[in-house]
Amino acid sequence: MFNGFDFDELYQLDEDPYEMKNLAQDPAYNEQVKKMTRLYWRYARDTGDTPLFETLYPALRLGAVGPLAADENEISQK
Repeated sequence: MFNGFDFDELYQLDEDPYEMKNLAQDPAYNEQVKKMTRLYWRYARDTGDTPLFETLYPALRLGAVGPLAADENEISQK
């Protein structure tokens, strides 16, 4: 899902097994993208996989795309 050096990608694999339609920028999937991003960064933090936490690329450490996204209090289980 998260790709710090390129476009984020999200596919509905049961409907699009060849990954032809990237849904990451589709407004209908905004909440799913946010949830998955928070889960990604939380997992990275909790497992000690933290190189991007200290990256020299500040944009990767900020907001919804960076490791601070793991600090969101609510991750719904939808």
